[in-house]
Amino acid sequence: MKFKLLSNWTYTNKLEGLLLFAQRLQELSYIKSDYLEKNSHTSLWEIIHEYLDIINILTKESVSYYDKELDILYTEIYEKISNDKVASKLLGDKKFKYLNGIKSSNTIPSIKQNLEILELKLNPKKWLNLYGKMIKEILDDTKKKDIIILFTNNLFEFLTYYGYQKSTILHIINIYFYDRTNTIKITSTNDIHGFLQYFDLEYKKFEVYFVGSKFFKEIEESCSNFNIEIIEQKKPEYNQTFEHKFFKNYKNTKIFIKCNEVRAVDYYQAAKKASQTVSLISNLFTVFHHKIKPWFSEYSLVYHHKKNNVIYVNGSINPMEKLHDNEIDDAKDIFPIFLQRFGLARESFKRFNRSIELHALSLTTKESASQILNLWICLETLLITESGSTHISVVEQFIQKIILNNVLESKIHNIAHLLTQWNNEKFETTIKKLPIELQDNIPLATANIFLLKKYKDLAIELLNEMNEVPLLRYKLGFIIRNFQKIDKIISFRQSIKSQVYFNIRRIYRIRNKIVHQGNINTESDFIIESAHYYLDEILNSVIKKKLIHNDINSIENFLHEVKLIDDEYSSFIKSQSKIGIVDENYRKIFFGLDYTE
Repeated sequence: MKFKLLSNWTYTNKLEGLLLFAQRLQELSYIKSDYLEKNSHTSLWEIIHEYLDIINILTKESVSYYDKELDILYTEIYEKISNDKVASKLLGDKKFKYLNGIKSSNTIPSIKQNLEILELKLNPKKWLNLYGKMIKEILDDTKKKDIIILFTNNLFEFLTYYGYQKSTILHIINIYFYDRTNTIKITSTNDIHGFLQYFDLEYKKFEVYFVGSKFFKEIEESCSNFNIEIIEQKKPEYNQTFEHKFFKNYKNTKIFIKCNEVRAVDYYQAAKKASQTVSLISNLFTVFHHKIKPWFSEYSLVYHHKKNNVIYVNGSINPMEKLHDNEIDDAKDIFPIFLQRFGLARESFKRFNRSIELHALSLTTKESASQILNLWICLETLLITESGSTHISVVEQFIQKIILNNVLESKIHNIAHLLTQWNNEKFETTIKKLPIELQDNIPLATANIFLLKKYKDLAIELLNEMNEVPLLRYKLGFIIRNFQKIDKIISFRQSIKSQVYFNIRRIYRIRNKIVHQGNINTESDFIIESAHYYLDEILNSVIKKKLIHNDINSIENFLHEVKLIDDEYSSFIKSQSKIGIVDENYRKIFFGLDYTE
């Protein structure tokens, strides 16, 4: 989450819904936002397409593996449509007939017919048009913040499914809602329509240039089959400074790769698509020539001649790059300790080391299929220790337990970090009103202020200062509503468990699709972000158990401990239901049963 000045807003409480929308969409689009805080999901359209892909396979051959997956996909589609008022309205009175028609109990032809009708009814242009008509009324009702968040999430999922890149969405948010020139004024919720007009859903033709190795000259004729030209000199077309610098080639040491007529919805998608095509050619070159892979630049120039415009794209975003500031500081602190003290039994260390290597390899490539395959290998390498259950069920169960063991503490740490970013001076002033023994531990202080009722006045004091950061206030409200009662905590944990289940199943299905069909049909980075997040949680948990507690010596020890902690915590949290959140138990509930200061 980023905190921006509202210099172009005439801000009153009536605009709270619009500002909440802008801040939430910004958080979703910003690559360094925390995974848990983004809490984004696969879009409805991608799930329907995935279901259709499986049905098409089943019409050609009998594949028993997919039987369970149909029920999972049905559940996801049902939940998505239930939480999307725009989609529900487009489907009308027949909504439940269509949904009942895609249950696995129906015949394959019947499921296919209903999925195809759902796809047609949920036409992207119809959906966005209706969204534009409904959103103002939603933003005006500032009491229903959950619905505003849901509408914002749905828009983000829709836009990224359609092909809009996060960089584009973030750029439009910044130039519209946070216009530094004050040319655009935000004065009413009607201004949402001006923002939505930027997303016309039209594919345009772009021209993309990369700098490349001279090896490309050897395959110039082959490149023409992909509508790509190899040129050695190029004059700037719009006299931009960065054009002159890009095409500077006095010593004739490089060539320029020109990708013609790249169809995309925005400049960044054009750069991404062009890069994928050039990468394919580069890879084919190594197959047939057995030479070093011809290099080409990550950066590019993207021209949209109809608008007489060019932009410099400094490489596409790698969804593996997710660290935010406090994670970087933590990494700096723990790295020297890790090098000195970390050790596991021989076989376990080899598996841990292999996962570290593949994790690093995934960071060096932007090729989605390679990242997913490498990340899945890491998950199996760390979690599969014995024969018996299927690999997918073992991976799924252990990741659920590891995430649940860490999720409450992570949420508290995230909120503490956001409060520090928002206004460190005010936050520290409030912390100093707590007992002195709590003041040096910011996460612990945060938990006291917002989770223990005796400090309710301190929480209200901070919340009252957050008129211009409704997203932060919403997050704190979520913590207060859901973490002050045991039954709500249990429900929250169950929702996280379900989300992990759906995500792991999707990662596994996409992994199988890459292996058996060689492709990955998704524009979303969400799958890679999820797999990366789960792997990091496993690696960090192993490191923590070894360095801080020193009570494991192998991967098997670690997984055994994971099971015990999960069982023990589940019993403990249920035993506290009549007690509630009090001084005596909140540390164990939110920071773990083995928490020590």
